[in-house]
Amino acid sequence: MLCHPLVSPLSAESWAGAPPIFVVSGEEMLADEGKAFVQRAARQEVTVVWEQYEAMPHCFPLLLEGNPAGAVSFDTWAEFVKKAVQNPREIVTRADFITAKTLVREPLDIGKLIEMSDEVILGRMKKSRQEIIDRAGAN
Repeated sequence: MLCHPLVSPLSAESWAGAPPIFVVSGEEMLADEGKAFVQRAARQEVTVVWEQYEAMPHCFPLLLEGNPAGAVSFDTWAEFVKKAVQNPREIVTRADFITAKTLVREPLDIGKLIEMSDEVILGRMKKSRQEIIDRAGAN
């Protein structure tokens, strides 16, 4: 199941034709997966918005209630949803890194978020899946 699109968006071969996608990440273990996902979707001409927040954990807007970064994240998320419903053509593909203390947005090149090919990523996913299967069989 690790390599199934419902488990990991990375395992889907194509996101072409998908509606606009909004992804928020902290500096967490899943950040690279998110970067690879939005990079691939953007390459397939899907409108994508990527925001990564400095020094923030997974699910930070939910976990750190009252944190200014969480408030900014919720505001941009809400604005994205509003545009996606009312006028999705207003959404422009972009990637931003948001600094921790000042919440300054630093634009990033969405095509250069991660330097790893789709083939390498899928190979690592398959290797991890096999390691899990092997561990389960050893018990």
